[in-house]
Amino acid sequence: WEAVRRFYQPFEEGMLATTASVYEHEMPGGQYTNLRVQAKSLGLADRWNEIAAMYQQVNELFGDIVKVTPSSKVVGDMALFMVTNNLKPQDVLDESRHIDFPKSVVEMLRGDLGQPPGGWPRKLQKIILRGKTPMTARPGAKLEPIDLDATRRDVTQKLHREISDTDLAAYLMY
Repeated sequence: WEAVRRFYQPFEEGMLATTASVYEHEMPGGQYTNLRVQAKSLGLADRWNEIAAMYQQVNELFGDIVKVTPSSKVVGDMALFMVTNNLKPQDVLDESRHIDFPKSVVEMLRGDLGQPPGGWPRKLQKIILRGKTPMTARPGAKLEPIDLDATRRDVTQKLHREISDTDLAAYLMY
């Protein structure tokens, strides 16, 4: 494995071994490497430890959410935003401040990605949405019903071949 790993050296992001810090910031592995690349591209590589600590603080600010794609990315977006703008959680919760939050944060707190059990922290949601009404239903509930048989016939005709259930699902999602 050591010999194979050398081939991947150009793609490493600085974490060559496991680290106990993941128990502090709770950043998923894929998000860890993605966020490091984003930090580098923003000229913040030297502030990585601050970004990782802010990731944990943002997670708490959001209500200690389950971090999976895309929620882990949104926590990372907010952490980068806060470090870049020298913001602390108390600054975000200060209703007298006008902060232009990242689009992904607004969308998540609006409910576009769903809601965690018990909902989002109310004060934070109110500040980020600036009075707009959040969604309370499952985001997919707003979608129009789809006639799967008609859609399958349509796609089959376009592709000039029978399509699998996977093909149909991919077509509908993408």
